[in-house]
Amino acid sequence: MRDDERKRRTEARLSLGWLNAVPEEDSLWYESPEEIQRGLERGREKAIQHRWVRRIMERRLTERQCEYLELRFFDGLTYSQIGIIMGVTGAAAHHCIQRAIRRLRASVEAGEFPPRTRRPKPPADETEG
Repeated sequence: MRDDERKRRTEARLSLGWLNAVPEEDSLWYESPEEIQRGLERGREKAIQHRWVRRIMERRLTERQCEYLELRFFDGLTYSQIGIIMGVTGAAAHHCIQRAIRRLRASVEAGEFPPRTRRPKPPADETEG
């Protein structure tokens, strides 16, 4: 931003006291206890899936393939970025990742390492009776 633009820019200072006047349930960041519980459950499910994926990667892929997948899916890098890190082209990185995914998919489809699934617990009122 240029100096003359900075000079023309105006600042508006707001008092945050108005936040206290907004009821908590009406605020944008409010989450009901049920929403919080659903979020926690989803987090637990994702953690279980994440551990399972790491285990099957360690058992079925080479160390190099694991590193490529981690860079792509856990670190969120592009194929070009992965290529720079690994010393290959982006196309070669893409090819290695696709091959690793095919290998993992074949293991899952063959039922070699089925993911652990938890059955949802029935609500307390259904078990009483």
